[in-house]
Amino acid sequence: MRNRRIVKSIDINSTPIALDLKIYGQNLILGTRQGVFEASINFLNEETSLKRKLSRVFDSKCTHLSAKAGEVFISSVDGLFRSTYWSDKNRLTVEKKSLESTSLKTNWHAYNLVNFKDSTKFRFYCNRTEKVVGESLFAQDEGEATMMRINEFGFKQFVSDSYFSNTINLDDILFVFNSNTNVFVVFKNGTFKNYGISLGNNDEKDFQAIAHEYSLPALNVAELGKPLNALTVPTGTLVEFFDRVILAKKGLHIIENQAVSSMRTYPNSVRYRNIITTFKEDSLTITALNPFY
Repeated sequence: MRNRRIVKSIDINSTPIALDLKIYGQNLILGTRQGVFEASINFLNEETSLKRKLSRVFDSKCTHLSAKAGEVFISSVDGLFRSTYWSDKNRLTVEKKSLESTSLKTNWHAYNLVNFKDSTKFRFYCNRTEKVVGESLFAQDEGEATMMRINEFGFKQFVSDSYFSNTINLDDILFVFNSNTNVFVVFKNGTFKNYGISLGNNDEKDFQAIAHEYSLPALNVAELGKPLNALTVPTGTLVEFFDRVILAKKGLHIIENQAVSSMRTYPNSVRYRNIITTFKEDSLTITALNPFY
């Protein structure tokens, strides 16, 4: 069986540099300083190709893209915007009005959305979903057997201040991020903890923190500085700093001893969830966690 490859190249002189990139529902989506661009990908032929040229669907600088349930959430300099493929699977439709005026990035908690206003504060959007019969395009990308669609977005919302108010001093927080049902907090003294999120089975139940709590290896923030980004891997956490990337898994391990432009993990992949990819200006490094860490 021949390996597929994208044979219709993109003119790098006319295409803005991507700050984030997603391949979702057979669509290529680029977040750039000049906005969001997309093109459909043809996977049906022996040689994979772009069906059409990249076209702009959003005009403001995009810093982060997050896709699930047939929708793409855009973090931009003008705030958080919701967009969807449900009206046209070959064309991303972006809502004109922003959900919030500030958005650094977004992450998912099942089918609920977490918007990070900055590195220490977030808003949690509770969403109701419905099953979509006969639709599998996006489900395949998400590793799900059944396609789900958000039919009520943000029916209930919570902010991080209320989440942490009864458990920790908000002024002690240096950096926060989430991975599905967990919230990770790096404190100014270097303490690194994982807190659980629990919504309960009742839609009216209050937002619950500290379903579980455990400590990770402490970080020397006096030496490392403030975290820039963080991702999870099986039984571990990857943290990016200005001049290195550290893996917190049964101790602290240096994955990169230099600055990186971005890093990726693959938590939803059966084959690649133990792989870390780090990108530099002129190269990339692929690190296998097992059996080395």
